[in-house]
Amino acid sequence: MGETSTGGGICPVCLAALPPAPAVGRPPRYCSTACRRVAELEIRRINERLADLEARAAHVRMHGKTSCFAKPHGPGAALATINQEIARQRARLREVLDT
Repeated sequence: MGETSTGGGICPVCLAALPPAPAVGRPPRYCSTACRRVAELEIRRINERLADLEARAAHVRMHGKTSCFAKPHGPGAALATINQEIARQRARLREVLDT
């Protein structure tokens, strides 16, 4: 007891080697507090982008042709573009959270 196992992992932010895992508890996901903060900031930014995109999609659905986001190609094309970006941001969020 009290021993640590070897790390072997790589920090997803800076690609440095992770410190050794403690004998108890979770293994580290990031090499430092700074890298953890960078990842947290990215998660917050993605969540803010998703909220904005979802609000835009709702605006297009509610206002149709008169939506400022639906011009110049119409509400169908605008929704398709917004939904593609929502899917891209969700995939990135899953990627960051799965590290």
